[in-house]
Amino acid sequence: MNKYSWNPLLRVRDILTQGELLEPYLCAVSEAQKEAAEVFFTKNPTRLLAKVKQPSRLPPAFRNEFCFFGQSNCGKSSLIRALVGRSGQATEFGVSKRPGFTRSVNFYYLGPSVSLVDLPGYGVNAPSKHCVEPYLKMERGNKEVFLLLDSTLGLLESDLAALLALQAFEMRHSLVLTKADLPDTQALTRTTLQCINYLKSVPHTCAAPYLFATSSTAAHGIQLLRTAIFLSVSRWLS
Repeated sequence: MNKYSWNPLLRVRDILTQGELLEPYLCAVSEAQKEAAEVFFTKNPTRLLAKVKQPSRLPPAFRNEFCFFGQSNCGKSSLIRALVGRSGQATEFGVSKRPGFTRSVNFYYLGPSVSLVDLPGYGVNAPSKHCVEPYLKMERGNKEVFLLLDSTLGLLESDLAALLALQAFEMRHSLVLTKADLPDTQALTRTTLQCINYLKSVPHTCAAPYLFATSSTAAHGIQLLRTAIFLSVSRWLS
Protein backbone atom coordinates (compact mmCIF):
# COMPACT_ATOMS: atom_id res chain seq x y z
CA MET A 1 0.00 0.00 0.00
CA ASN A 2 1.47 3.37 -1.00
CA LYS A 3 1.37 6.32 1.39
CA TYR A 4 -1.48 8.06 -0.46
CA SER A 5 -3.69 4.97 -0.15
CA TRP A 6 -2.86 4.75 3.55
CA ASN A 7 -3.70 8.43 4.06
CA PRO A 8 -5.00 10.51 1.11
CA LEU A 9 -4.22 13.69 3.06
CA LEU A 10 -0.51 13.10 2.45
CA ARG A 11 -1.22 14.00 -1.17
CA VAL A 12 -2.39 17.40 0.06
CA ARG A 13 0.53 17.82 2.45
CA ASP A 14 3.04 17.13 -0.31
CA ILE A 15 1.78 19.93 -2.58
CA LEU A 16 1.28 22.61 0.09
CA THR A 17 4.00 25.24 0.33
CA GLN A 18 3.65 24.97 4.10
CA GLY A 19 2.74 21.30 4.32
CA GLU A 20 3.87 21.16 7.93
CA LEU A 21 0.71 23.07 8.88
CA LEU A 22 -1.21 19.85 8.23
CA GLU A 23 1.03 17.64 10.39
CA PRO A 24 -0.68 18.27 13.77
CA TYR A 25 -3.96 17.00 12.32
CA LEU A 26 -2.60 13.76 10.84
CA CYS A 27 -3.01 10.68 13.01
CA ALA A 28 0.44 9.09 13.25
CA VAL A 29 0.61 5.38 14.09
CA SER A 30 3.31 2.73 14.26
CA GLU A 31 3.47 -0.52 12.28
CA ALA A 32 2.82 -2.49 15.47
CA GLN A 33 -0.31 -0.43 16.18
CA LYS A 34 -1.48 -0.89 12.61
CA GLU A 35 -1.08 -4.68 12.86
CA ALA A 36 -2.83 -4.82 16.24
CA ALA A 37 -5.76 -2.86 14.82
CA GLU A 38 -6.14 -5.26 11.91
CA VAL A 39 -6.19 -8.19 14.32
CA PHE A 40 -8.84 -6.46 16.44
CA PHE A 41 -11.13 -5.77 13.47
CA THR A 42 -10.60 -9.24 12.01
CA LYS A 43 -11.22 -11.29 15.15
CA ASN A 44 -14.35 -9.46 16.30
CA PRO A 45 -17.40 -10.39 14.19
CA THR A 46 -19.54 -7.31 13.67
CA ARG A 47 -23.29 -7.77 14.02
CA LEU A 48 -26.36 -5.59 14.23
CA LEU A 49 -27.57 -5.10 17.80
CA ALA A 50 -30.46 -2.66 17.52
CA LYS A 51 -32.24 -0.21 15.22
CA VAL A 52 -33.77 2.51 17.36
CA LYS A 53 -36.18 5.34 16.52
CA GLN A 54 -37.15 6.32 20.08
CA PRO A 55 -34.76 7.35 22.88
CA SER A 56 -36.59 5.10 25.35
CA ARG A 57 -35.59 2.06 23.29
CA LEU A 58 -31.83 2.69 23.25
CA PRO A 59 -29.80 -0.42 24.20
CA PRO A 60 -27.60 -0.44 27.32
CA ALA A 61 -24.53 1.76 26.93
CA PHE A 62 -21.23 0.31 25.78
CA ARG A 63 -18.02 1.48 27.39
CA ASN A 64 -16.88 2.76 23.98
CA GLU A 65 -19.32 4.02 21.34
CA PHE A 66 -18.03 5.36 18.03
CA CYS A 67 -20.72 7.35 16.24
CA PHE A 68 -20.78 8.14 12.52
CA PHE A 69 -22.75 11.24 11.60
CA GLY A 70 -22.99 13.28 8.41
CA GLN A 71 -24.98 14.85 5.60
CA SER A 72 -27.44 12.49 3.92
CA ASN A 73 -25.75 10.55 1.12
CA CYS A 74 -22.21 11.45 2.27
CA GLY A 75 -21.15 7.80 2.14
CA LYS A 76 -21.63 7.05 5.83
CA SER A 77 -23.04 3.52 5.67
CA SER A 78 -20.53 2.61 2.94
CA LEU A 79 -17.68 3.76 5.17
CA ILE A 80 -18.89 1.75 8.15
CA ARG A 81 -19.24 -1.30 5.93
CA ALA A 82 -15.69 -0.78 4.61
CA LEU A 83 -14.37 -0.52 8.16
CA VAL A 84 -15.72 -3.93 9.13
CA GLY A 85 -15.67 -5.52 5.66
CA ARG A 86 -12.39 -7.38 6.09
CA SER A 87 -13.98 -9.69 8.64
CA GLY A 88 -16.64 -10.60 6.09
CA GLN A 89 -19.45 -9.38 8.33
CA ALA A 90 -20.65 -6.49 6.16
CA THR A 91 -23.98 -7.86 4.94
CA GLU A 92 -26.09 -6.15 7.61
CA PHE A 93 -25.03 -2.64 6.57
CA GLY A 94 -27.57 -1.16 4.21
CA VAL A 95 -26.23 1.12 1.48
CA SER A 96 -28.30 3.26 -0.88
CA LYS A 97 -27.81 6.18 -3.24
CA ARG A 98 -31.09 7.59 -1.95
CA PRO A 99 -30.54 10.45 0.54
CA GLY A 100 -31.93 9.73 4.00
CA PHE A 101 -31.72 5.93 3.62
CA THR A 102 -30.73 5.46 7.28
CA ARG A 103 -33.88 6.22 9.29
CA SER A 104 -32.90 4.90 12.72
CA VAL A 105 -29.97 4.93 15.15
CA ASN A 106 -28.26 1.64 14.34
CA PHE A 107 -25.98 -0.05 16.89
CA TYR A 108 -23.38 -2.59 15.77
CA TYR A 109 -21.32 -4.81 18.03
CA LEU A 110 -17.61 -4.46 17.28
CA GLY A 111 -16.09 -6.22 20.27
CA PRO A 112 -16.39 -6.55 24.03
CA SER A 113 -17.50 -3.13 25.34
CA VAL A 114 -17.26 -1.55 21.85
CA SER A 115 -20.00 -0.54 19.43
CA LEU A 116 -20.25 1.40 16.17
CA VAL A 117 -23.29 3.67 15.90
CA ASP A 118 -24.73 4.67 12.53
CA LEU A 119 -26.73 7.88 13.02
CA PRO A 120 -29.33 9.08 10.49
CA GLY A 121 -27.99 11.79 8.20
CA TYR A 122 -28.98 15.43 8.27
CA GLY A 123 -29.99 17.55 5.29
CA VAL A 124 -32.00 16.27 2.32
CA ASN A 125 -34.78 13.83 3.25
CA ALA A 126 -33.43 13.57 6.79
CA PRO A 127 -35.61 11.84 9.37
CA SER A 128 -36.78 13.58 12.53
CA LYS A 129 -34.06 14.52 15.03
CA HIS A 130 -36.15 13.25 17.93
CA CYS A 131 -33.78 10.34 18.58
CA VAL A 132 -30.42 11.64 17.31
CA GLU A 133 -30.17 14.73 19.52
CA PRO A 134 -31.23 12.97 22.75
CA TYR A 135 -28.70 10.23 22.04
CA LEU A 136 -25.87 12.69 21.39
CA LYS A 137 -26.69 14.58 24.61
CA MET A 138 -26.70 11.42 26.75
CA GLU A 139 -23.72 10.39 28.83
CA ARG A 140 -22.99 6.88 27.61
CA GLY A 141 -19.46 5.74 28.47
CA ASN A 142 -16.72 7.04 26.21
CA LYS A 143 -18.60 8.34 23.19
CA GLU A 144 -16.78 9.78 20.18
CA VAL A 145 -18.26 11.16 16.97
CA PHE A 146 -16.77 10.97 13.50
CA LEU A 147 -18.38 13.80 11.54
CA LEU A 148 -18.34 12.74 7.88
CA LEU A 149 -17.89 15.38 5.18
CA ASP A 150 -18.39 14.70 1.47
CA SER A 151 -15.07 15.81 -0.05
CA THR A 152 -16.74 16.41 -3.42
CA LEU A 153 -18.94 19.12 -1.86
CA GLY A 154 -16.66 20.77 0.69
CA LEU A 155 -17.82 22.04 4.07
CA LEU A 156 -21.55 22.85 3.75
CA GLU A 157 -23.72 25.09 5.90
CA SER A 158 -25.49 22.00 7.20
CA ASP A 159 -22.11 20.53 8.20
CA LEU A 160 -21.23 23.71 10.09
CA ALA A 161 -24.58 23.56 11.89
CA ALA A 162 -23.89 19.95 12.91
CA LEU A 163 -20.41 20.90 14.14
CA LEU A 164 -21.83 23.74 16.22
CA ALA A 165 -24.33 21.30 17.74
CA LEU A 166 -21.52 18.88 18.66
CA GLN A 167 -19.69 21.74 20.35
CA ALA A 168 -22.84 22.72 22.23
CA PHE A 169 -23.22 19.11 23.41
CA GLU A 170 -19.49 19.09 24.31
CA MET A 171 -19.06 16.00 22.15
CA ARG A 172 -15.55 14.87 21.33
CA HIS A 173 -15.34 14.62 17.53
CA SER A 174 -13.01 14.14 14.58
CA LEU A 175 -13.59 15.04 10.93
CA VAL A 176 -13.59 12.42 8.18
CA LEU A 177 -13.58 13.32 4.49
CA THR A 178 -15.40 10.71 2.41
CA LYS A 179 -15.11 9.96 -1.33
CA ALA A 180 -11.54 11.32 -1.23
CA ASP A 181 -10.64 9.54 -4.47
CA LEU A 182 -13.10 11.66 -6.49
CA PRO A 183 -12.03 15.34 -6.24
CA ASP A 184 -8.79 16.48 -7.86
CA THR A 185 -5.89 17.45 -5.61
CA GLN A 186 -6.72 21.16 -5.68
CA ALA A 187 -10.34 20.59 -4.66
CA LEU A 188 -9.29 18.16 -1.92
CA THR A 189 -6.78 20.73 -0.70
CA ARG A 190 -9.45 23.45 -0.45
CA THR A 191 -11.69 21.20 1.62
CA THR A 192 -8.75 20.10 3.79
CA LEU A 193 -7.86 23.72 4.58
CA GLN A 194 -11.50 24.44 5.47
CA CYS A 195 -11.39 21.58 7.95
CA ILE A 196 -8.07 22.69 9.45
CA ASN A 197 -9.43 26.19 10.00
CA TYR A 198 -12.38 24.66 11.83
CA LEU A 199 -10.20 22.40 14.00
CA LYS A 200 -8.02 25.36 14.95
CA SER A 201 -11.06 27.20 16.30
CA VAL A 202 -12.53 24.40 18.40
CA PRO A 203 -11.81 23.89 22.12
CA HIS A 204 -9.50 20.93 22.53
CA THR A 205 -12.05 19.33 24.84
CA CYS A 206 -14.39 18.89 21.85
CA ALA A 207 -12.13 18.21 18.87
CA ALA A 208 -9.96 15.09 18.71
CA PRO A 209 -8.38 17.01 16.76
CA TYR A 210 -7.65 14.66 13.87
CA LEU A 211 -8.65 14.90 10.25
CA PHE A 212 -9.07 11.75 8.16
CA ALA A 213 -9.69 11.20 4.46
CA THR A 214 -11.24 8.00 3.13
CA SER A 215 -12.60 6.28 0.07
CA SER A 216 -14.86 3.29 0.63
CA THR A 217 -14.68 2.15 -3.00
CA ALA A 218 -10.87 2.44 -3.31
CA ALA A 219 -10.27 1.42 0.34
CA HIS A 220 -8.11 4.50 0.89
CA GLY A 221 -7.65 5.66 4.47
CA ILE A 222 -9.65 2.73 5.87
CA GLN A 223 -6.77 1.05 7.69
CA LEU A 224 -5.75 4.34 9.29
CA LEU A 225 -9.26 4.98 10.58
CA ARG A 226 -9.45 1.42 11.93
CA THR A 227 -6.18 1.98 13.74
CA ALA A 228 -7.39 5.27 15.24
CA ILE A 229 -10.51 3.53 16.57
CA PHE A 230 -8.44 0.68 17.98
CA LEU A 231 -6.05 3.10 19.73
CA SER A 232 -8.98 4.94 21.29
CA VAL A 233 -10.41 1.65 22.55
CA SER A 234 -7.00 0.62 23.91
CA ARG A 235 -6.63 3.94 25.70
CA TRP A 236 -9.87 3.47 27.59
CA LEU A 237 -9.38 -0.25 28.30
CA SER A 238 -5.76 -0.01 29.48
